[in-house]
Amino acid sequence: MNSGTVPAENTIIEFQTVGGLFFMPIKSDDEPDEDKEVPKFPAPPAPPRGKWVQKNSILDMVNNLQGFNTFSNFGRSSDLPNFSTPFVPTKRDRNAFYWKEGKPSGPDTKWVYECKEFMHQVEPEIFCLNLIVSPKECITQGAIKCLVTASNLPIPVRKTLPVKIDYKKGDTDKFANKMLARHFPIFNFSNRTKE
Repeated sequence: MNSGTVPAENTIIEFQTVGGLFFMPIKSDDEPDEDKEVPKFPAPPAPPRGKWVQKNSILDMVNNLQGFNTFSNFGRSSDLPNFSTPFVPTKRDRNAFYWKEGKPSGPDTKWVYECKEFMHQVEPEIFCLNLIVSPKECITQGAIKCLVTASNLPIPVRKTLPVKIDYKKGDTDKFANKMLARHFPIFNFSNRTKE
């Protein structure tokens, strides 16, 4: 959280794992994908409305034809409407954190977020860091390092959070069925037969 007296401008928060740990992104169904926001286009204009005009004589029609040029000028690109899709930039909340270079699609040792104005004296910002351990290593400890910088922060903030890893021997199939039953209670996973 920013406990200072002004917003932190152009804030960068960098999380890095140490000792064989990896960050693993998880996408839930209700989580918005902030890096793929759908641009909001303006509403289309109202369609033109026609009107009936009754001409009194054939001379009126001839007078209207006198201002009509030949087809020699038709077909210039400046005369044709532009049907290309307009670029509508996505608007981001200046006080929210976003992935600096897009959300990672797989395991990574570094996650970096950015925020234009990290507000001061408000509730803390919460980052969910899902950790996995490399299956090739049997590590028992590691750490997460955090570095916070901002253009108006004279000294960067550094913190290290130690991580302890315990391994428990158990029945993987039973544990998986328990987790499935918790998340999908309408299905019965306890009577599954092993194939």
